[in-house]
Amino acid sequence: MDTTFAPNLRDLSTACPDRLVPSRLVRSAAPRWDAHVPPVVKEGMDLRGGAEKQHPLWKGFQHVHVQPMGDKERIGKALLKRMNRTELIRAAWHRITRDETAEKKLFADRINRGGLPLLNEMLLEAHPGEFGDAFRIVESALRRNRGLLFFCAAGKDRTGLLAMLLLSACEVREEDIVADYAKSNGPEARSVALEGFKTYEEKGELGLDVERFVQAPPHVMESTLHYLRKEYGGPKGYLLHAGVSTESMLQVQRMMGEPVPASASERDVFLGG
Repeated sequence: MDTTFAPNLRDLSTACPDRLVPSRLVRSAAPRWDAHVPPVVKEGMDLRGGAEKQHPLWKGFQHVHVQPMGDKERIGKALLKRMNRTELIRAAWHRITRDETAEKKLFADRINRGGLPLLNEMLLEAHPGEFGDAFRIVESALRRNRGLLFFCAAGKDRTGLLAMLLLSACEVREEDIVADYAKSNGPEARSVALEGFKTYEEKGELGLDVERFVQAPPHVMESTLHYLRKEYGGPKGYLLHAGVSTESMLQVQRMMGEPVPASASERDVFLGG
């Protein structure tokens, strides 16, 4: 696939070639809009938030806004759940005294300690509706036999989470999901991620230790999958929480190339029941 179109570009089927049909779903970092669009791509889905740089849209293009730190209320709730008593007291005091600088530093320090695993958890907790919408957009494209490209800024965090949810619905093994995520750990993806985080830092929006967030080591996705098992019973449980029906998951599995369980009991097995 022509990577001049977008960094970190690959067919999702490469995560498990013996199970998935190629040329249906493609993932990447933000495309270079002056480059030639791959023939398999008929529609696009941009997962970047509204504060991030947007490019002109092509026909059939859709947005699902998943801002890494943009929705302060939802991200803040997810972060407060993970703070200890001392941190919560400090956060309350900074809010009472309206010390936004100190409050931002407190939150940034906690996120820095948690690193990418914490960032993934907060994204999932803060944006179930958006990930549910993204899943349904994928299902719609597959139903219409329209090859779909989904991407964010670096193609590894928000894109990696959606890829993980899609692969899980397709019964891809966890080790293959982790391996697919780790493909985004190369220098090209790291360079794109670094540029994106620097843009936020120039706006003074995060205060993060950028180097902690620009890679994609396997342990990050392993930690994210462990979190989903603990909180939701697994990625499929999260999708149910996000409003995605069992039938939608089964349809995506079928259209990506796998036989679909037909009976109710088999659907229970599909969900791990």
